[in-house]
Amino acid sequence: MITEHQLYRHFDANGILLYVGITKSIKMRGKEHVKKSGWAGSAHTTTIQYFASREELEDAEPLIIASERPLHNKRFAKRDWEPEDSYIVKASKCFAKKGAIAQICGVDQRAMRRWLKDGHLPRTEWTGETNYAELISMKTNGRVTKEQLLSLDWVAAKLKAKSEA
Repeated sequence: MITEHQLYRHFDANGILLYVGITKSIKMRGKEHVKKSGWAGSAHTTTIQYFASREELEDAEPLIIASERPLHNKRFAKRDWEPEDSYIVKASKCFAKKGAIAQICGVDQRAMRRWLKDGHLPRTEWTGETNYAELISMKTNGRVTKEQLLSLDWVAAKLKAKSEA
């Protein structure tokens, strides 16, 4: 389904997320980035996610930027939530051993610390490349579910509460 409601992600050659944005024309927006940004020359790969409506797209953009933390976004980049509220942090508290989640997922401690700091699992969970949420849920005996680990509702709730304050 191709629509004019597009959310794009620019990555560098190492897979680092550089920028997230919305547009009706990725071609035109790309030209603007080349003219006005210092990072566009580093963009190696671009992915596009399509949305059914502009409203849905505009609701998703701040959540995606807040959770994925691209290097060059300024808008929505300030976190108005704390990672302690996240389900990945809650899952980590289910285990006596500090590095249990890293061991369960077969990743190093540095990766796990990043997840805890960011308050979410890596983007590979949403692209289907990994299944950490399922592994963690099984090991917590369902105290933290796969759906909770993949949900960004807690970020949305924090952003909404902040905007209403």
